[in-house]
Amino acid sequence: MLQYSVCTFDIFVEEVFANLLNGAALAIPSAEDKEDVKSLMKFVKRH
Repeated sequence: MLQYSVCTFDIFVEEVFANLLNGAALAIPSAEDKEDVKSLMKFVKRH
């Protein structure tokens, strides 16, 4: 699961805990990885 939302949004709880409780791994990209699509896609492939 790619964690992209900020922890201050209410969707964060659903994205994080629903996935973790179902056995998924959580991948949180850095700000640099979020800057452009190519960098984000490389992050997704790595994780």
